Amino acid sequence: MPRASNSTSAKFTAPTIQATSQQTRFALSLDPTSTDIDLPGVSLTIGQREILADAHLKLNAGVHYVLIGRNGVGKSTLLRAIADKLIPGLATNLRILLLQQSYNEQPDEAEGADEKPIEYVVRSDKERMDALRKQELLQNALDNTSDPNAVVHAVRTLEHEDRIAQLELAKKTAQLRSGGRGIKARKELKALEDEISSLSLSSEQEISEQDISTSLSTAVSLLANIQAQLEASSNGPPPETLARTLLKGLGFTSTFLDQPLRSLSSGWQMRARLASLLFQPCDLLLLDEPTNFLDLPAMLWLETYLSTKIRETEEGEKRTLVFVSHDRAFAETVGEEVIVLKPDPSQTTSASMTTGAKLVSYPGSLSSYTRSIRTKHIYTSRMQSSLDRQKSHIQSSIQANLQAAARSGDDKKLKQAKSRQRKLDDRMGHQVGLTGGKFKLNRDLAGWHLKSREDVVVEDKSVLGEAGKKREGRIELPTDPESLAELRFPGALVDLDGVKVWYKGRKTYTLRDVRLTVRLRERVGIVGLNGAGKSTLVRCLVDDEQAKRLGLEKAVEDSDEGKRMVNGSVQHHPRVKIGYFSQAVVERLDDEKIVPLGMTALEWMIRGGIVEAAPGDGSMVMTEHVARGSLASLGLVGKTVSHVPIRQLSGGQKVRLALAGIVYPPPPEPTTPHPGPPPHLLILDEITTHLDSESVSKLAKQLRSYPGAVVIVSHDRWFVKAVVQGDGRDLDVDSDTGEGSSNDGVDDDDDGYGGSGGDGIGQGAGMAVGRGKVYLVHKTKVEELEGGVDGFEEKVRKGIVK
Repeated sequence: MPRASNSTSAKFTAPTIQATSQQTRFALSLDPTSTDIDLPGVSLTIGQREILADAHLKLNAGVHYVLIGRNGVGKSTLLRAIADKLIPGLATNLRILLLQQSYNEQPDEAEGADEKPIEYVVRSDKERMDALRKQELLQNALDNTSDPNAVVHAVRTLEHEDRIAQLELAKKTAQLRSGGRGIKARKELKALEDEISSLSLSSEQEISEQDISTSLSTAVSLLANIQAQLEASSNGPPPETLARTLLKGLGFTSTFLDQPLRSLSSGWQMRARLASLLFQPCDLLLLDEPTNFLDLPAMLWLETYLSTKIRETEEGEKRTLVFVSHDRAFAETVGEEVIVLKPDPSQTTSASMTTGAKLVSYPGSLSSYTRSIRTKHIYTSRMQSSLDRQKSHIQSSIQANLQAAARSGDDKKLKQAKSRQRKLDDRMGHQVGLTGGKFKLNRDLAGWHLKSREDVVVEDKSVLGEAGKKREGRIELPTDPESLAELRFPGALVDLDGVKVWYKGRKTYTLRDVRLTVRLRERVGIVGLNGAGKSTLVRCLVDDEQAKRLGLEKAVEDSDEGKRMVNGSVQHHPRVKIGYFSQAVVERLDDEKIVPLGMTALEWMIRGGIVEAAPGDGSMVMTEHVARGSLASLGLVGKTVSHVPIRQLSGGQKVRLALAGIVYPPPPEPTTPHPGPPPHLLILDEITTHLDSESVSKLAKQLRSYPGAVVIVSHDRWFVKAVVQGDGRDLDVDSDTGEGSSNDGVDDDDDGYGGSGGDGIGQGAGMAVGRGKVYLVHKTKVEELEGGVDGFEEKVRKGIVK
């Protein structure tokens, strides 16, 4: 067993991102007005891990790209490297904005946290606020008739600020460049440092009449330029009006708009950050999982806004969008082209999921890319099968000729065998040329090669790449009904009848007259707007004893809402075991008081995982062998579980870890060679957050086959439809044609972006899971939706803010 961490105060520093790209003399004269990005030979590493190796980063201005890849492959790292301009070759004048999945600063420390949301969004436009500050500084200096030197001081202050900004940029450029370009950049840096030193000396000298006259002319010119800049940016609606429109579109009510930003939850603060990015002018907008904290109305509004509003400004400037999203419908609607961070199978290691990935671009939507990949896979598979049959036939004929030559001494047979062997070694491969006709060597395989035919490479069927897929990409939940602990007598697992819920200190009910029954093997979906009470509803399904063990009672008491009060009939089966997943469970993995710094996933599982509110005294509750097997079932293997601290895992890996602790609890005895029985009732509150689409698809299939009951709370429309309604069809993607098709809708190799050929998503061996029920939580009521998820989406679209 790996040695437990002895220190709880060890500090972890974020690994440094290192980026390189191919630079030549032809890149010296770049068009400063172009917002296109075309960088070959991009390599990216963070710490000891290689994210990209010799990749080609190409972004055309005004195009919307959806960036896809497996959890932990490095999508967020790539976006950060672009936003921070760490990749050599990125234009220094390119305006780039990034929305991250999370931010390190606390709300009280965040810039503008004491302001109201509208003020925060308006102030986020740094260029405009800087222009207003300079305008005020120059105008006050020109209006100051009592001090003629005020204009000189104002101009010198602005010149000094400008030189400091140029100095920082020159330092970064000199650091990134090498060779002759690096020498030139360092000379420019030295000259700029000397110029700043001379400015500092001149500011200490006496001011002459000539200085006043020159500064006055410069101030008037600068002020005119700034006023022209502000007038050009004021062609649209007033800033406050635009900010209000963006915030309301993202779900802010009048009450929230009047509250200080620091008083709002982290989810609403993230919405304000997103609104601030949409408010600012930019050339490249990078969004990392923007739908994680949005409910369906805000998500649909954002779909419309990104698809129609940000493509081009009124000044004719094209805006490029690159976004990461696990929501398939959102990605299909907003994305025009696809960029896949695809691992190279030859570069994989057992220590991490992937190294040395490539960027694969496709000029089309996500669904068309999926169809293209599947079609290529079928075509190349059939071509390889045909070649294998030809090779087998030729090898048989060679053996027959050799045997005939040995019996009769016929030299012609030997020559014939050698000729066929040369064909086998040199001319077996692609037989069709680039134009679709007969293969021609001088046209279709120009250059020096070891063979006269190019080998057939079977296209990877997985959209996200095969590398590491079989182990790191797997999600396997218990599917055997016998694995559940015996209930001994039938009955509902949970029954709510006439339940009313409110929070102490409030005068209104959160939920009222709730009637909900969950039986074994049932599938229940719960949808609704943020704040409607979905989490409060599923919290009622967990009995007090298990809630205390999971630490949920303390979380409720510590919340801003106060103590939760329940009235009505809440009945639990006396032997039911409930597994409860929420984002609070994932957040607990980053809590130093609960999970010590340096603790690995393997240590966490060995000590009891999510079953206990804290690791306790560190005693072992399961063997390392059982813990490793449980983690491997959720795609956590190798050094990732034994050497990487939990706090350094990606968001998707933390979700997998939390789920592993729920569905594979400790056995009754620590030495038992298998985990304990899984929960009879699995409650999953927004589990798709941070998971890539392949993982969501695999999880949907496994949940469909889960032997117990499943209750889903999610804004992911496809996920709820797949698990609850049994509709595994993926957007408008057609079913696989030819080989590799699966009848159950989501086959074992489904990557999450493909289509389904049937109405269901697979039922699992021996399972009889039918169409479940979808409930809407709205205005304190819980009612069943006859139209399912589609009915809810239709209702939301009718009331969406335009």
